[in-house]
Amino acid sequence: MSEIQYESQTGGLTKIPYTPKEPDLIDRLIGWGFVSTQKQAEYVLLGVVVLALLVAAYFSSKVFSGPANYSAGELGEPITTEAAL
Repeated sequence: MSEIQYESQTGGLTKIPYTPKEPDLIDRLIGWGFVSTQKQAEYVLLGVVVLALLVAAYFSSKVFSGPANYSAGELGEPITTEAAL
């Protein structure tokens, strides 16, 4: 058991050098004047996400609701191979 060697107390981790933060979407919303605080910007972004989910749910319900029941008289006569030539 005396043969076990341990690394230093830091665990071999090194500090990452400081890099300046790039402006994110919250900072841009504040800079553009849409909102005045970070909390307001978070609520605006949350509202955008909820709106996008509602729009996606609406369109997916329309797409996956099944085929529409149209008769040939409503949409016109189907194109046949003879008429296309």
